[in-house]
Amino acid sequence: MKHSIAKSMLVLVLVVSLLTTGITTAIGVYEADIFVRKTVISKASNAAQVIARFYSDVLPQSMIDDEAVGAEVSETFQSMIESFQLEYLYIVIPDVDSGQITYVCVEGNEEMRELAESLPPGTIKKRDISNELASVMQGDTSLASCETDNQYGHVFSVYVPLLDLDGSVTAVIGADISADDLTARFQRVILWRLFFSLVSVLLSAFVLFYVLKRKVIKPAETISDAMKAFGANDQYDTQPIVIRGDNEFSHIGTSFNHMAAKTRDYIARIKAYTELETRQAYEFNVASEIQQGFLPKPHYVDAFLEISALMVPARNVGGDFYDYFEDRGHMVLVVADVSGKGISGAIFMASVISLIRGFVKQGMAPGEVMEAVNRELEHSNPNMMFVTTFLAFADPKRGMIRYANAGHSPPYLLHDGKRKLLSASSGVPLGIFADETYQTAEAVLPLGSTVFLFTDGVNEAVDRNAEFFGMERLEKILSETEGSSAVVQVKDELDRFTAGCEQSDDITMLSFTLRSEKLMLPAEVSAFGMLRNWLLSDDLIPEEMQKRICLIAEECFVNISSYAYDTPGGSIICHKQSWEDGTVAIQFTDSGKPFDQTADTIKTEDYDPDHQIGGLGRLIVQSFADSCRYVNISGNNVLLIIKYGKEERT
Repeated sequence: MKHSIAKSMLVLVLVVSLLTTGITTAIGVYEADIFVRKTVISKASNAAQVIARFYSDVLPQSMIDDEAVGAEVSETFQSMIESFQLEYLYIVIPDVDSGQITYVCVEGNEEMRELAESLPPGTIKKRDISNELASVMQGDTSLASCETDNQYGHVFSVYVPLLDLDGSVTAVIGADISADDLTARFQRVILWRLFFSLVSVLLSAFVLFYVLKRKVIKPAETISDAMKAFGANDQYDTQPIVIRGDNEFSHIGTSFNHMAAKTRDYIARIKAYTELETRQAYEFNVASEIQQGFLPKPHYVDAFLEISALMVPARNVGGDFYDYFEDRGHMVLVVADVSGKGISGAIFMASVISLIRGFVKQGMAPGEVMEAVNRELEHSNPNMMFVTTFLAFADPKRGMIRYANAGHSPPYLLHDGKRKLLSASSGVPLGIFADETYQTAEAVLPLGSTVFLFTDGVNEAVDRNAEFFGMERLEKILSETEGSSAVVQVKDELDRFTAGCEQSDDITMLSFTLRSEKLMLPAEVSAFGMLRNWLLSDDLIPEEMQKRICLIAEECFVNISSYAYDTPGGSIICHKQSWEDGTVAIQFTDSGKPFDQTADTIKTEDYDPDHQIGGLGRLIVQSFADSCRYVNISGNNVLLIIKYGKEERT
């Protein structure tokens, strides 16, 4: 738009000037109001205090009874009213208890004299006595003021006590003064100041507009037209810019002329480089799409489990990957970090994924899968690349997770605010030594727990100060979040931590959450009724199993309630899950004394009820349940009981 800069600056100057004028006017009005308030209150209080000092030895009753005294007081009041420009000056005796006011002397200015004469000395009237008037009469304060809006305008009333020779309050001297005249004078002054300010603002704005149009807009249009012409054709030809004078715009024109000449020299080379970069960018995009196609979807959920995952490459194509798939009733979880990045790392990653999936389908254990993949990589790895890998088989129905680790960061097992490292298995990365062996480790997989897997791009992320994100910060986040949302929470914190920094490594995370229903109860035997009703409300538990399930639950719950805590106030977290085939899993978590109820198998012939704590209950549980598993997670006792349905038992 033509002259848009000048118009914008004109509007800006007008807005700023008007705001400044408005603020200045508002401040002036505020200060005038304060000055008027102080002035009128000062006048009224001075007049009242003069009367109080002058008649301190005169009793109010003598003013009423003695006409000479009353006449003298009235004459003095008239003089004070004229001197201090008061509306009224009066002496009253308020009776707070009865609500009556005795008027000793009331005088007003010429306009108010008629009303004053209607209240001769000794007049008693029923009035609403204000708090200020009452406080002065009762001796609580020596000066009080209030303000009202009435037919006489905005009136300020000031009260001071009339004291006798003993210092006792005998009456109250009141002075009423209107602020309207003084306020009106200030308002006229402020309006004239506002008028002249607005006129000055408008004149200044139009002068500025004229100067901007002549000294800024016209040279800017010359430069703008030259720039438009410069890019209007492929040859980038344009007429040189000529601006008279020695100022910023003439310097810009000279600089532009030099820039245009150099740009024409570079343009041929840029076109050649652009064609090459376009081809490379296309190839990278295709490689990235192929890589993402190898990865399963980032979120999966059903009635029994929930999986969340993400992989954020540091470049277009990354070397990290995650994978999960179901095989023979368990969920296979994989997180890995390839030593190379870019396209070479992506190709190596694709081969690792294919090898792992292929060997898992052959029914191998996690450690055996690692060994088989390692042999293949070592024999066909000309670039000497390697990959750290964590492979796990999660079996929710059996409450177990089997895993093997090849030089990868061990994952965390999260449960009810506690965490535990799955670090029983370890080994060197895949692709280095052909004959390397890998151990298959096992761990209890509690109901409601989450397995959180990640690559070192998480804990080794750096901020602007070159500080690592670190394991301590990661563990703090995992301790404060629900397991199923761990990936999102960690990613959000990583984004805040590395804000403004370039990503240095691929970031990959995967969380596997075993879903279940949850019930928290006090560790009291009497609370079992709520647990029993909770279990019987599950329609998936077969009727023929309900009694045994409730008996197992009762023995476990009573044992924990009776022996886990030394003092009252403990709690038990109960979890349950039911499958369509009738399999039922129940779980008890407490923070009491560590005790593994599955440590020893109790035989009926060896049972001693007088010496074995919870022995009978443990015997019942081990007899009726198909699987009993225990794990201690950072001080929490977790007892998992599983009763299989017909299909599982067969």
